[in-house]
Amino acid sequence: MKKLLFIIVLVFVCMFMFINFGSFETKAEFLICDENDVCFDPTEIPQIIISIDFPDHLFTDIPEPDWSDYATAYDNEGDLTPQIVITENVDMNQAGTYTVTYTVSNSNGTTTKSKQVGVYECVDY
Repeated sequence: MKKLLFIIVLVFVCMFMFINFGSFETKAEFLICDENDVCFDPTEIPQIIISIDFPDHLFTDIPEPDWSDYATAYDNEGDLTPQIVITENVDMNQAGTYTVTYTVSNSNGTTTKSKQVGVYECVDY
């Protein structure tokens, strides 16, 4: 009888602990995922997602792309894309490797992501 009582009490204690302490609560009400199924918790520092369409290779003598088309940013309050600051040194007249940097901030911190782009000499045949 003592064993049965002990088991019943143990079961109730475990249930109480699971209900009050073991429920797996997340800080975010939702996750944001990009087209590569990379997900993040938007309640922390803002997140920048660089599009898979980002042009890694360009050729001289063509117009420079609008770099703002290739990044989005989110946090727990929503879309921060208009607040992205873009820093780049791409020279479409000079072959070389250049860096495009995206930076965005919120009250939790700042996030920066960079991507390299190669500019190649356009050769006529």
